Amino acid sequence: MAAAAAPRAAASAALARPRAAPARLPMTPGRPAVLVRRPALAAAQRRGAGAPARRSSGVVARAADPAAAQAGQMSAELMESMTAKITEALEAQRVSVSDVYGDGRHVNIDVVAAAFEGKNSVQRQRMVYKAIWLELQDAVHAVDSMSTKTPDEAAAA
Repeated sequence: MAAAAAPRAAASAALARPRAAPARLPMTPGRPAVLVRRPALAAAQRRGAGAPARRSSGVVARAADPAAAQAGQMSAELMESMTAKITEALEAQRVSVSDVYGDGRHVNIDVVAAAFEGKNSVQRQRMVYKAIWLELQDAVHAVDSMSTKTPDEAAAA
């Protein structure tokens, strides 16, 4: 019995040693904080082997190839589809959906519609998001900016 107590005592002594407290990171609800000691290594691991190198601006450097050209074509079709859906759902007078980085993943949206009368900005944005919900689930990563105006507000600007 004494032989079994010796490993336990050693283990508890190891746990009792004072350790340096890790740096505190802000917590995001639903996502635990992770302390990364080597950001460059962690970024390289996320990109994986053979992934394109990143420029200091954060934009991925890509070589010109046929796949990139086809991605650009898909991006244009996606922008047209989103424009048509917003126009139809809101009976908008003017809709502009532009691709921010040329990859179809980040977009800017400008909408002028009478349907926005009497609505606050959050309600207006929800109306636009509802019209393009499927695209936001698959193809589009983020809406970088959205402008929603009534025809009177657009005329005054």
